[in-house]
Amino acid sequence: MMPERRLQGIEKYLGKTLISGEGEKIGTIDRFIEQRLTGVPEWMVVQAGILGTKDFVVPVADSSLEEDGVHVPYPKEVIVEEPKIEVDDGITPEAETILNSYFGLGAQE
Repeated sequence: MMPERRLQGIEKYLGKTLISGEGEKIGTIDRFIEQRLTGVPEWMVVQAGILGTKDFVVPVADSSLEEDGVHVPYPKEVIVEEPKIEVDDGITPEAETILNSYFGLGAQE
């Protein structure tokens, strides 16, 4: 029997609108980036802009699925001004460190 992932049902987030801490719509959740060791979804890749031309990477932690979309505690300015991280092939340990620091998350092992 395979072990269950901690965040069951996370696929319900896909295609939902990401909403900032102030209630502003940011974009649409396109995919997840999993933690390298556990395989648990740790980051959401959000497409924004005209025709989804910009990608933002936002932590799954502290997010909640509501009727109107997925809410995160971060202001829109924090999300749109995050360091540019290339996520086409996942996320490097260095990029993860940068994002953890930027979003004020504790050390991830």
